Amino acid sequence: MSDPSTPPNPYGDPGHGQQPGYDPYAVGGLGGGPVAHPRGTTVLVLGILGLVCCGFLAPVAWVMGASADNDVKAYPGRYSNAGSIKAGKILGIIGTAIIVLTFLAVMLLFAFGASMGLDSSSTPSSPEDWSGVQ
Repeated sequence: MSDPSTPPNPYGDPGHGQQPGYDPYAVGGLGGGPVAHPRGTTVLVLGILGLVCCGFLAPVAWVMGASADNDVKAYPGRYSNAGSIKAGKILGIIGTAIIVLTFLAVMLLFAFGASMGLDSSSTPSSPEDWSGVQ
């Protein structure tokens, strides 16, 4: 039986093989500290690469960063690399925005060129044709 002078265990009675005060949600068992999220470094590297050289990786960094950020929010204090996850996610957002803006700029240039009536048949093909161009 339990002693009435001791407060009740907030986690209930210990199960088979568990110590009193065992917290199944604590990282590392009793007194464990925060650990690095397994996707933290990956998200940061993908965000940097997506912004610097491989633009197609930026949306991947954004999606993976959002997922890892949800994990960090679901378990506050559990992960030690929340900052790198947030940075990778933000870099993914910026890289994706650059991709979208570049695509829109190219489409506008094509639309502008089409509206000007420029096509390959109106371009001079020989040096003699360029003589009238000032």
